[in-house]
Amino acid sequence: MIIDADGHTHIPNTVFDDYLDPAFRAKRPRYVELDDGRGVYIIEGRVIIKPSGWGPGTPLSIGSRRLEGCQSFGMENIAGRLADLDKEGIDVQVIYPNVLMSINSFDDAALAAAVARAYNRWMSERCAESKGRLKYAAVVALQDPLAAADEVEYAATKLGAVGVMVPGTIGSKTLDHPDLYPFWERVQQFDVGVGIHTVTGMYPTVGADLFDHFFGSKAVAMPLTLTVALVSLIAGGIADLFPKLRFGLLETGCGWLPYWLERLDDLHERGEYEPAIYDGLLRRKVAGKRTKPSDLFTSGRMIVSCEPGEKTLPYVVSAVGDQCIMYASDYPHPDSKWPNTVAPIEKAEMSAIAKKRILGENAARLYKLGG
Repeated sequence: MIIDADGHTHIPNTVFDDYLDPAFRAKRPRYVELDDGRGVYIIEGRVIIKPSGWGPGTPLSIGSRRLEGCQSFGMENIAGRLADLDKEGIDVQVIYPNVLMSINSFDDAALAAAVARAYNRWMSERCAESKGRLKYAAVVALQDPLAAADEVEYAATKLGAVGVMVPGTIGSKTLDHPDLYPFWERVQQFDVGVGIHTVTGMYPTVGADLFDHFFGSKAVAMPLTLTVALVSLIAGGIADLFPKLRFGLLETGCGWLPYWLERLDDLHERGEYEPAIYDGLLRRKVAGKRTKPSDLFTSGRMIVSCEPGEKTLPYVVSAVGDQCIMYASDYPHPDSKWPNTVAPIEKAEMSAIAKKRILGENAARLYKLGG
């Protein structure tokens, strides 16, 4: 079975018109197209994706550029999306949103929670038409961790979500902040995979504001924000406090992984005899003996998505194993390599079992798919 661990969808205005709690209608997000043809969302007076300035998003913005040949930029054409997946032999696709990667930067926590519920209801209905082939990761608003915990429970038990999306950072907070413990506890209780997804031009990310061009913002902010997430989950103790959690680190490739695991393993070894290196200002809980960072990956609890055609993939497999890498197409984003995202992995110089795990088994473990 081939599983696309990170597909996407555009979110049309109908989601906010028809699914949002009417109490928030006056504040609902709006998708608009500018005079130059770029598509953006207006949320709480902000333009998302940020079209210019410090820390910008893609120059062609969001929603106005289509992947050539794809039949389903949003979820309006389920049969067309499935036909597109069939072109590559993809059995299941797990879908993440576009603009709602910004949800944890909303000022109004109640609006954010209502928008998350609207999106999750919409996605549940759309995926239900796919006969099990389209799945989705729930959106939550972590401004209120208890409300986010409730949303995870509702999405997992009532709406069929197989994962939950979180950003690499939440404003000035990292993912190990004690305020988030109730959220992590509920995610573990309801056993859904955690997809950590980074982006540029939607909310503050690590290093993005150093650049006034997209090249720099994307090159630096996406991998650094994901790395900050990884370090916070390990050093901040989340992976040990909640030992059943499973994490996917998405859309930054896998070539960075061997370097960072070696570095984190070295720090872990130092921490065995110098535990003060973990001490900080926040009152974090300690689970006891800490797991070696690389063991979280070799055991398959943490998995990174690879880019189609990533040249370092065979090396990464040889360095860290084949239990911690999974395939993702990024369909239907315009920089996706669809319909040529599966073949480069099938042709890579790796064992057949490694390819089988990367193309499906590892994602199935993250999202609990296929039995």
